[in-house]
Amino acid sequence: MDYEPACEGIMFSDMVIREEGTGKLSLIGVFQQFNAAAFPFTAPPFFVTTFLSNFQGKINAIDVTIRVEEGKSGHVLGSVHGKVNINPDAPPFEKSAVIELPVQVPPTRFPEKGIYFVCVLVDGMEVRRRALNLRAAPARKP
Repeated sequence: MDYEPACEGIMFSDMVIREEGTGKLSLIGVFQQFNAAAFPFTAPPFFVTTFLSNFQGKINAIDVTIRVEEGKSGHVLGSVHGKVNINPDAPPFEKSAVIELPVQVPPTRFPEKGIYFVCVLVDGMEVRRRALNLRAAPARKP
């Protein structure tokens, strides 16, 4: 690997749509935390959109892993891994180029309220992590 990948940011959302003509992303239902009525809590599928950069030159593929970890122990609650194939006819990457990569995380079971982390690994190297807070939802008034 002749580059050291970086992650410019991580966004959580319920849905992601990539517009056909422009290739622009629309993030639907952006959120910063989960509010659970009871524990353990199983979160519905959600998207982790990463903004990857710092690639240089000709690249054929990038291995990306998204991991959800317990904040205290680092125990992995769930993980998604995939290979992003790059069009062989694409021009070489410039260091400032950013790849917008949405990844759907399957339903994930959280044992208790607290801080969890979503970690992004590129080619096996952790490039960024972001806290995902799981709070107890306030009781509803009748």
